[in-house]
Amino acid sequence: MITVPKRDELMLPILFYAREQVANEKTDVFNVRWSFNFLINDLDLSKNVFDVKIKSGGSKFESNVRWAIKYLKEAKLLKSVDRGYYKITPRGLNVLEEKPRKINTKYLMTFREFREYLGRNYKKDFVPDDQSKLM
Repeated sequence: MITVPKRDELMLPILFYAREQVANEKTDVFNVRWSFNFLINDLDLSKNVFDVKIKSGGSKFESNVRWAIKYLKEAKLLKSVDRGYYKITPRGLNVLEEKPRKINTKYLMTFREFREYLGRNYKKDFVPDDQSKLM
C-alpha cells in the first residue's frame, strides 16, 4: 500500500523548499509542480505516490500539496507572486528560524489571518503559546 503524506505533514517540508529557493541565485520563487520532486526525495516517497487517486480522479498527493500551500499562504508564510508561483515571506523565514518540529493546522491557528480564513468561532480564551503571532 502506498502511503500519501497528509496536508499537515507536507507544510514544513514545503516551507523548507521555499526557503531553499531564496538561497537559489536564479530565482526565489517556486512552482507547485517543482515542489513535487523535492517532496518525494525529502520524504523518501515512491514515485507511485501519484497513483493514489481522490474521488475526482486527481492525485491525492498533488491535492494534499496544493492544500498545504494554500494553508501556508493563508497564514502569510508564503505569498503568491503569479498563477501557480509562490515565494516565502519574511514571516515564513521567521517561522523557520524558530525551528518548529512541525507545522500543522493547529500551529497555523496562531496566526490571525489563518483563523480569519477558516472563519470559525473559537473560544475567547484561545491564546497561542507565542502572543506575538496574533499580530
